[in-house]
Amino acid sequence: MKTRRTRRLRHTVVLAVAVALIVLASATAASAAGKHATGAWESGDIHTHTWLTDGKNTQDEVLRNAFENFGLDYFANSEHGGTSTYNPAGLTFVTPVWRWITLANSSFPI
Repeated sequence: MKTRRTRRLRHTVVLAVAVALIVLASATAASAAGKHATGAWESGDIHTHTWLTDGKNTQDEVLRNAFENFGLDYFANSEHGGTSTYNPAGLTFVTPVWRWITLANSSFPI
């Protein structure tokens, strides 16, 4: 008799745990679906250049355009290697400078 009660109790506990897991999974799925449905798109630019590489603007102008004029949510500066002919203000260097130097000294600190 004790064995039957123990088995019944085990089955009841297993059933209760299974029901709790199903309810939890359903609630989690509903919450995830709700978050997805109420999410918002974000806009951004991950490929930009300044005078230091191929662009025709200072970094401040690029940032101002990104956030104030175009209302972007995120921004990434994608300057690249090679040599720079222009300084950050758009003035011509006497001789070209390696871009890693201009990026380290000018772009990264900004």
